[in-house]
Amino acid sequence: MREFMVDFLLGVIVFLQIVDIVVTKKIVDKGGKELNKLLSWLMKELGVLPALLVTKGMLITVLLIAYGYYNIPFLKEVLFLICLGYIYVIYFNVKSLRK
Repeated sequence: MREFMVDFLLGVIVFLQIVDIVVTKKIVDKGGKELNKLLSWLMKELGVLPALLVTKGMLITVLLIAYGYYNIPFLKEVLFLICLGYIYVIYFNVKSLRK
């Protein structure tokens, strides 16, 4: 049986990815710069929205594969740290939008 916290954290991560796409797109549309060099390069090659969708889709795919193998040690903790990392990124991005 799956643990509620793992399901919850995966849902939070998906939500945070959607928020990050919206906020990052607003920043780039206002002339801001993507600080992640790989993502910045992908944005130049594919366009802003396609690059964001590809990278976020890849992250969610990897997490769903990990979810399928629930016996991975420390999965809850890793998912929690990913949530914290994206909360920080979104906070930083929203803060830079307000400048």
